[in-house]
Amino acid sequence: MMLPKGSSLSPKMLDLLNSFEENMAERLRKIKPPGKEDILCLTWMRSAMELLCEIHADIKVLITSLELPVGDWEDKWIDVYLDNSVKLLDICIAFSSEISRLKQGHLFLRCLLHDLESASPKKFIQARSSLDGWKQHMASKNPRLDNIFSVMDSLAQTLDLPKIKNSSKGKVLMRAMYGVKVVTLFICSVFAAAFSGSAKKLMDLPVPETCLWAQAFLDLQTCVNSEIRNSDPDNVLVFLKEVESVDSVVRKVYPIVQDGVENPVEAQVLQKSKSDLEKAAGELCQGLELVAKEVDGFFQVVLTGRDALLSNLRLVGNVFEQGETSLNVQGPPVRRLVFLAMAEYGDDGGILFVTPTHGRRYNQWSVNGNLFEVYSKYFLLRLIGRGDNGIVCEAQNTLTSERVAIKKISNAFGNIYDARRTLHEIRFLLDMDHQNFITCKDIIRPPQRENFEDVYYVYDLMDTNLHQIIQSSQPLTDDHYRCYLYQILRGLKYLHSANILCRPLKPHMVCLNWDHKLKIVCGTYSMPNVATHWYQAPEVLLNCSGHTPAIDIWSLGCILGEMMKREPLFPGRDTGQQFMLITELIGSPDDASLGFLRSNDQRRYLRQFPRYQKQQFSARFPNTAAPGALDLLERMLVFDPNRRITVNEALCHPYFAPCRDINSELVCPKPLAFDYEHPTVTQENIKEFMWRMSVILNPNLHPL
Repeated sequence: MMLPKGSSLSPKMLDLLNSFEENMAERLRKIKPPGKEDILCLTWMRSAMELLCEIHADIKVLITSLELPVGDWEDKWIDVYLDNSVKLLDICIAFSSEISRLKQGHLFLRCLLHDLESASPKKFIQARSSLDGWKQHMASKNPRLDNIFSVMDSLAQTLDLPKIKNSSKGKVLMRAMYGVKVVTLFICSVFAAAFSGSAKKLMDLPVPETCLWAQAFLDLQTCVNSEIRNSDPDNVLVFLKEVESVDSVVRKVYPIVQDGVENPVEAQVLQKSKSDLEKAAGELCQGLELVAKEVDGFFQVVLTGRDALLSNLRLVGNVFEQGETSLNVQGPPVRRLVFLAMAEYGDDGGILFVTPTHGRRYNQWSVNGNLFEVYSKYFLLRLIGRGDNGIVCEAQNTLTSERVAIKKISNAFGNIYDARRTLHEIRFLLDMDHQNFITCKDIIRPPQRENFEDVYYVYDLMDTNLHQIIQSSQPLTDDHYRCYLYQILRGLKYLHSANILCRPLKPHMVCLNWDHKLKIVCGTYSMPNVATHWYQAPEVLLNCSGHTPAIDIWSLGCILGEMMKREPLFPGRDTGQQFMLITELIGSPDDASLGFLRSNDQRRYLRQFPRYQKQQFSARFPNTAAPGALDLLERMLVFDPNRRITVNEALCHPYFAPCRDINSELVCPKPLAFDYEHPTVTQENIKEFMWRMSVILNPNLHPL
């Protein structure tokens, strides 16, 4: 390879650098699009993001091969690495936000396809609404995307090769990092152009000929940028190929939906357009999922590299997690952690700022104007929930790399009601030691006991919930029903053995990971404003006393039916309509089925509704599940709670024979005692208990 005048590297250093640059050149040649139709499509974008993951991983390998510990890095090398990583995390989050926006637009297409199944005038009106929704949604702008252009500009302004003296290893490292930075910035500019619809966002980056990857990069950059600009000479508007395909079909469908189908020819055109739209929408959804996965992977690569560097700096500084209060540490490590991350992470645009406190054992984060003060090992990533009693952030434990959720309950002991609710919430998570329940991992002890007002606790972070799955385009098969139902029933068995009921169980409360592992959440992070009565059993709707575990079985039946139909089973506006919807499906209760009622007023209330015969479940849920699932559903949705199938009976149902593991169906060793609900318990008692629990969970953290 050629080096600038005056440069000198040993044969070993030259070999390492040559190997790195040749490898990067080969990767660049592989992703050069074979034709213009392959540019600005999600398939190529996925490959490009894969390349970024690979070359950033190559940097880590190079650092190891150089045998260059962080303790030997110069300040400016660390500054470059940390500053660039912050900007790249910003960019990743903006891209993820835009992908989510496009996925939301895809929901309008799903609604449109559903509306076009029937050629009735009513359905056409709904279809027009879906079409208008798609057009308006796609015309909207993503403010987070606009914010990253200045970030990319600032990265471009620092692309000069740094001058390194007296360190051949440093020269190799900085030159390699320069190459990675150039390629990353170029690919990010293409993503920005594709997502923003403007070729003006493209960058033409010059690179020195001395780099072995220079020609491969310039060939790729010229090919991609030229084709994008040629597709729209005015540099005003460019489209993702998949979005363009959808729009092309939408333009054909709109006049037909607007005017209606008046003859067989128009009906045939509509059918063809519907088929084309279904294909185009499917390709868009699949492509977005794949690109989203790679963007998330790149985010993880950057974050993991950053965490590794920061962990090494902590070891150098020797002030983290040791209980020391002195800041007498030489050099950059202490100073550098002050600017850890000033990036837009929150889903709703909030900025997270961090400042180390209390001997660097804690970090103070600003999250949408809310103060978060947590142990320094927790690196906050984004805001994921808020409610009437707290906010929740996603975080990473930098010591274990585990992703977790952290909830802050402000002024937790302000009154006895709030104090009891807080303790009830956390005690439940601590006591529910079961694989199918969200559990508490940590209670963050406040830096000073006398200022103990806010409570922070850490619990399991899950990828999604059942409500989101049901609302998505993710296919649900009989195997999904069986897998999810069995895990929920296993959790309910444990819960009921502890003398606790869900009241009621809802799809939002059923959390899932990508591997289909399921955990039930009972009162941890705030639930969306969902109509609770949709999942309430008849005896709950009638205000009967003495509820039994049967109420959770009814809720589970509602959830199973919702999975099959991909929509709520009984979406009543009020209690009256709720009973109407229930009896339309399972039939009006006879006198024998009302034997559990103790009040004649309740019987008279029910008799005012129209009488319905029970529907055939196989007709109501055609081709959605195996007969075993329908039989189980019928046994769950029984009006009389005394005749409803129990948890144990459901677990023994033949439907679960393929997946059942009796040894995993555990019971709680003893019923949970809620002794803190006694009238004599005060806020101070509860505060003391919470403090003791935080000490037990963190015995090595010395008080200040």
